[in-house]
Amino acid sequence: MPPALTIFAIVAFGVQFGQLGVLFATPMTVVVFVLVNKLWVRDALREDTDVPGEEESS
Repeated sequence: MPPALTIFAIVAFGVQFGQLGVLFATPMTVVVFVLVNKLWVRDALREDTDVPGEEESS
């Protein structure tokens, strides 16, 4: 995950939700990042992309 995305998420979630937003910003960003890669980039755009934590299928 790009570091700039993580920093932006922490600031944005912190402004919106306060201390709980800062606490949950990174995990929620990872979930959204993986969902976008799996559902949009792979299925809609038909591009091969690496998803963190997913095993290679042979």
